[in-house]
Parts: sequence; structure tokens; C-alpha cells
Amino acid sequence: GPDAPVEMVGWDEAQAFVRKLNEREPGWRYRLPSEAEWEYACLAGTAKDPYGPAEAIAWIKENSGGTTHPVGLKQPNAFGLYDMFGNVPEWTQDSWHPDYKGAPSDGSAWEGGGSPSHTLRGGGWDLPAFFLHAALRGPYGEIHRRGFRVAADRR
Repeated sequence: GPDAPVEMVGWDEAQAFVRKLNEREPGWRYRLPSEAEWEYACLAGTAKDPYGPAEAIAWIKENSGGTTHPVGLKQPNAFGLYDMFGNVPEWTQDSWHPDYKGAPSDGSAWEGGGSPSHTLRGGGWDLPAFFLHAALRGPYGEIHRRGFRVAADRR
């Protein structure tokens, strides 16, 4: 439905969506957020992690009933962003690196490096509350079908 989270999308499919969106909206540059941007948005410029009680802010294993839920039913963060934790894990632009040694210091995506995998952030409906923290990340290849949200820059 119209309020459902984007899910079951591979990284290449997310990239194709971004390309089409950029063709339709010439005044904006759309892209997947970098890991650093995603984490900053998740924490809403604070160091409070998580930003509320797990079941109030996220669809997780303990309250999801084993499925995703419409976006916007849980408490948003201080930036007004919903479902940064839980519900559906989200692709970032970054290639997978096991640590941040050599990562860009300006918050841009860290691409390349030989890994065919890309980084997911945010957890999901199937993870327990224990995993509810902004630094949760993992490597996934194209075979994995997850969700995404889009970042935008004015051209």
C-alpha cells in the first residue's frame, strides 16, 4: 500500500530507482545516503541512541508479529524521521568495509575497495531490541532484498 515501507529491493534496483528519479527532477540530485549521513539522520544530530523505548520507536522482533508495518506508526526521531530503527533495513551508498580505517572524513560514501557487498543500516522487524542502535551495520550483496530511503541535494 501507499504507506508501506520499500522492501524486497536489491542494491542495483535502488540505484535504478535513483537514476530514474534524477531524470524526472532536474533541480535535485537524488542518491542513497552514505553510512555517515544515515547514522547522523538516525541520531537526529544527538548522541542519544536509541532515541526512545524500543517498542515505541521501532517494529522489531518483539512487536512486529513477523512482518513489516506501514511507515509512520511509531515515534519519529528529533528530525521527524520515522522507522530509522527496525521495520526494514536500508541500503546505503557505501561499499562494505569491515571498519572505518581509511573512510572519508567528510561524510561522503566510501565506495570501492574491492568488496562486491554494500552496507545496510537500521536493523529490521526480525531483529530483537538488543540490536537497536544506530551503529548497527552489515555487509550484503545484490542477492539480498532490503529497503532504502533517498537523500537529496539541490543542484
